[in-house]
Amino acid sequence: MSAAGTFDIRRIVEQARALTAESAPVPEHPIGLGLRSKHFLRPNEGQPRVRLPKRAEGLRQINEIISREILDLDQHERQVAWRILLGQPSLCAPIRAPTVSELMELGFPVPEAEGPWVRAVALAAVYQRETATKPDTNITGIRFAGVGRLVVVTEEKNPEVSVNAWADVRWVVSERALSRGMEFLYNKASISIQQGGRRRSAALLLGDDLADSLDADTTSTVQNDLSAIAAVHGFNLQVLRRPRSHAGTILDHVRRTPPRLLVIAAPQEPKVEDIINTYRATGVTPHVYQLGARLPEEMLEDFREIMGLAAGINPGLFPITFFSESSEEEYIDSAVPAEAHLVIPGIWPVPNPGRRLFHPAFRRVIENLADGYWYTRDLSEHANSRVKQYRLEARILYHVSDIDAEGKAISKHKGAVGAIIRLDDMRGI
Repeated sequence: MSAAGTFDIRRIVEQARALTAESAPVPEHPIGLGLRSKHFLRPNEGQPRVRLPKRAEGLRQINEIISREILDLDQHERQVAWRILLGQPSLCAPIRAPTVSELMELGFPVPEAEGPWVRAVALAAVYQRETATKPDTNITGIRFAGVGRLVVVTEEKNPEVSVNAWADVRWVVSERALSRGMEFLYNKASISIQQGGRRRSAALLLGDDLADSLDADTTSTVQNDLSAIAAVHGFNLQVLRRPRSHAGTILDHVRRTPPRLLVIAAPQEPKVEDIINTYRATGVTPHVYQLGARLPEEMLEDFREIMGLAAGINPGLFPITFFSESSEEEYIDSAVPAEAHLVIPGIWPVPNPGRRLFHPAFRRVIENLADGYWYTRDLSEHANSRVKQYRLEARILYHVSDIDAEGKAISKHKGAVGAIIRLDDMRGI
């Protein structure tokens, strides 16, 4: 496995593996799971292979971990999930080994003398559970992911022979949770691994008030977190600050090196509008997402959700394709799974459709000539929301309400994602 594309959520989501049984090879590894007796992981070119221990005393810790419950999977499905994660992970990359004291705190006692022989690799994989069906959709299965570390203690003279092992793995069901796990692992990877693979450019514009609230003690930490979120979604991030104070500098940057994606964490102000218009005038395919005025504690979670959409990943870990990479006709036939099989009388499907537009993240956005509102399917379905309702003002759609499967408006906190959709960021279909 090469360093190229190592930390790439999109690639991992696209490589989802079904929880289907396979005939166990012979001879089998003592840990079971259908792994071969001589099973090993290849973390990276030029790195020693990683093997699971073969002796019972070295497998005691990891056997206990593997026997634990995983979400709502039955015993057989748990075994298959662990087999894939340890046998065929989509991500397997060397990361900084935890210290002996860190391992002690995590419940994995390692003698101080063995500290130099501790190795760790990042693991991640996405799974398709074909036996379940989500109501009101055409999804034929449910997806979830395993993400975390495999830690081994090797022999002093042979780094490919392990004498003990431990795993720190989370099993998650959302793109956002997978992103958090990937960011943690990415931050522990070497610089060469972090820089591996191709990434698109992205810029995040922080409003003056938001930038001022990030004092000197926290700015570097927040920027590191933002960069990690962008990186695991396939973007190199440039953070721009204070459009009121430094509008000229920002405008010059956008003209000279227009990013593939522009995220606005600032209130709608004339200088911010100038920056957006300048970006559109550069001739690149515009991808503008507006978070609006944000508090520091809200920004990371909202930015994470934006990056998931920009990378083309459904909140439920299904891949989405951008309209800039294919024809519009293909999108009509390959809609997000959550778009089909939903009927809300008078609302969805839109009974008297007018303009039909396509957004790279929110998919079809349709005008209803009967009531003047615009509607789109809610891909995340938070709080049982099925459809989002918008009103149009000056070529901007403003969120009005979320609607449940019975056609009732839902009273809930509205996050930043999807609060504003610009007509200029969509195409007709």
